[in-house]
Amino acid sequence: MILRTPKETPYVTETPESKERLYPPYKEEIEMFKANKFNENILIELRKKG
Repeated sequence: MILRTPKETPYVTETPESKERLYPPYKEEIEMFKANKFNENILIELRKKG
């Protein structure tokens, strides 16, 4: 069960310190909602993919 959902999807930055938003995680977020499973490594995976 998801108790709190953000109002907008933040983009993923290239590094944690970066301010430049590069990767929109919409597809991956939708997959997590459908599977009802949270992926703790989503940021790392998106940065490798980018």
